[in-house]
Amino acid sequence: MKISVLSLFRDSGDLSDFFKSMDGLERSTNADFSYFFYENDSLDDTRGQLKTWSAGCSNRYVLYEDIKTPKFGCVSNDLRFVLMSYYRNTLLNNSMDYLDSDFTLLLDSDIKIGQEIINDMLKLFAPRFAMITPNTQQNISCKMCGCGKRSYYDSLALRDIDGNPSMTWACNPFYRKSDRDKWAAMQPVEVSRAFAGAALIRTEVLKQCNWNLDPSQPACEHWMFCDMVRGHGQILAVPSIHAQSIVPDSVLESISQQHFNAVSSQQKRIMHDYFNSEY
Repeated sequence: MKISVLSLFRDSGDLSDFFKSMDGLERSTNADFSYFFYENDSLDDTRGQLKTWSAGCSNRYVLYEDIKTPKFGCVSNDLRFVLMSYYRNTLLNNSMDYLDSDFTLLLDSDIKIGQEIINDMLKLFAPRFAMITPNTQQNISCKMCGCGKRSYYDSLALRDIDGNPSMTWACNPFYRKSDRDKWAAMQPVEVSRAFAGAALIRTEVLKQCNWNLDPSQPACEHWMFCDMVRGHGQILAVPSIHAQSIVPDSVLESISQQHFNAVSSQQKRIMHDYFNSEY
């Protein structure tokens, strides 16, 4: 079996833990690995670390660009999605001729994963599935039930099988009772859209998809990508397979308790009014 890993980098800081996680994947997974990385406009030593890591290795490909795009702290959400689509498509398009793997791990480089994540996903990969995503949790506790558990990270990308949005800052991000029951029981949930920063996709499917946006309605870059993926098979969100996202302290400090309360109250009203249920 062959596994590819695609990741993006910019001002990523110390990458030693990331490289160690790649080594851990290789040791624990009975597969041949290849890596396709994209870096742009870093002002720190990200590029130097990637050059050192990839030097002399025929299975490590790194594309660098100096295009002077603004960083995400300085852009609107719409522009962020446009830029992310460009970065992801640039990496995919430049990797296309070399992607000969069975599966590809689409990994955001700031997501922390365990060395068994690929093995755990492969155990679930029935022929009808095109992509599997983990339960990536962030260091923001659940604001919906006060359980103290970490909340699901990529709520913007997540949509249930009927296209309903998911909840923000919730340990169980689904509104519909059947999905909530499965998630609580650690059972996979079929969804229409998901990413979670660490998706495992069949490479033959990936090569027929791209990240795109509807110009009339810019939104999360993963939405149209997932719509293309679903043309080739089902997408699963799996609560028992974990990854982690660490939200910086500066971001945490910028979110007021009042805002947390307002969002959770609104989500509880939606659940009560439209789904006839209580969180």
